[in-house]
Amino acid sequence: MDFIVNLLGAFLSLLCAIVLLLTWFLLPKWRSLQNFMSIQQIVMGTLHIIAINIDDVFFISYGDDNNEFMINIKSLLFLATMCWSLCASLFAYLKLVLLYSGKISFEKRTAFALANGTLVIVRMITEGLIPILFPFSTIFGKLLLRILPIYVMGTLNLYLIIKVTKSVLRSSVNSASRVKGRRVASLVGVAIICDMAVVLYLLTVMLQAVDVIERIMNAILMLRMVPQTIVVLFNTSSKEHWRRYFRKRKMTSQRKKVSIRQLELLIEFLEKHTDLARGRLKSKEGHAVSNRLWAECAENLNAEIDGDERSPKQWTKWYTDYKCRLINRFRKLKTYQTGTGGGPATVDQLSPLEDRLVSLLEARREAVGLDGTPQSEVQINPVPLECQRSLELSQVTTDQLHDDHHISNMVICEEQVNNEGSQEEPNQAPSLPRSRRKRTRHNRDTIPSELESSRNSLEKIEESRIEVERMVASAYNKMADAVKLMAEATAKSAEANSRIADSIEKLTTRIYRKRMRVDDDSSDDEDL
Repeated sequence: MDFIVNLLGAFLSLLCAIVLLLTWFLLPKWRSLQNFMSIQQIVMGTLHIIAINIDDVFFISYGDDNNEFMINIKSLLFLATMCWSLCASLFAYLKLVLLYSGKISFEKRTAFALANGTLVIVRMITEGLIPILFPFSTIFGKLLLRILPIYVMGTLNLYLIIKVTKSVLRSSVNSASRVKGRRVASLVGVAIICDMAVVLYLLTVMLQAVDVIERIMNAILMLRMVPQTIVVLFNTSSKEHWRRYFRKRKMTSQRKKVSIRQLELLIEFLEKHTDLARGRLKSKEGHAVSNRLWAECAENLNAEIDGDERSPKQWTKWYTDYKCRLINRFRKLKTYQTGTGGGPATVDQLSPLEDRLVSLLEARREAVGLDGTPQSEVQINPVPLECQRSLELSQVTTDQLHDDHHISNMVICEEQVNNEGSQEEPNQAPSLPRSRRKRTRHNRDTIPSELESSRNSLEKIEESRIEVERMVASAYNKMADAVKLMAEATAKSAEANSRIADSIEKLTTRIYRKRMRVDDDSSDDEDL
């Protein structure tokens, strides 16, 4: 019976660890901090269960000489599981009890360092410091030395989960916070319960409990990873991520491939609109034209019954990816053809439709150099942008120093534009290097549009400057009028103050004279 339980526990634990690791690699958005810590707990717990049953389940005998080593491995793995449980409890306590809402820098690395740092510290204390201070020579003393940190960490974990649960129950005022708190508390709680199962198992062994109780605790010990995995995999968030993953896979599997007829229609449409094929519609008006053309093209392509059905944006992306792959194939093919190694071809030849598209992009003419005047911006032999600009500047400088050659270049380029089907140059025109003709043609195509856009920008800036100057002048005029009104008011106030002063002076003089007259009359009466 014990053998079956141990075998089932090891198998189910290993299966749980594999499923969780697959979930981690398949669902990038599922890789949260809490799931990261849960996976670490389950993986370490699985290794612990395998280490316990390695001799019985997997029929591997390590002998009596390595018995002490295997005991150390088992205790180390279980301590690692307890450290990850403690780490999960601390982070849950930080977010749900201390209400820390900020983002922890490098949170997964921080959790990894915290868990393993705790493991190292505990091992240093139990294996290094305590044996020196309190040497134990008996087997019971050594066993107590290994079990003591497990009980201490289990007690601390239990205290933290109680605090977290109280905080969740107290602060769950709405449904959203209840769901979030319930999820975190369930993940941490199940981990603590699973770890406490081991503690209870060790307790029953030490107390020499009844055989039935010991068997029950052994079954809980072996199967403790299963409920924790179920909680991690079947919570609301995990189910939603799996649902999105399978929906995406279903859409990908149901999508048909682009048929040959659709590719032919696409190339015919691009041959009618070469600017769209070569990606020259870069301006604001060009984007509107490009969207309109791709909508028309998507309507034509989706009308085919045997092919795929996509939106205009999806057809645009498909064409861009297909064009890049085709250019890379063409480059490898030309490299093989121009090489001298011999041997079988490593790149398949281009199909007629692919040849048409390459000819449309003029990648072949640029690579072979038949006339040296490619009209596409696709570069088979990529040149850094800085080098292209320096070549263009040197070309313009050379043309300015040699006016005759510059004029003849322009004449030759205009003749080539007027005679697109001709690959022969006039005899009377001087032959020039291909790079000069290429750069001149590129300047003729790009410089006028750049000058036009720069001129428009300068005109807008000038209009804005004139408008600002007009507003500033108007503000100055208003300020001058206000100052003038203030000056007039000040002058009127000064004039009024002057009149008041004159009136006061006249009144004072009159009072003084009247008083003097009264004094004179009184003195005359006394003389009489």
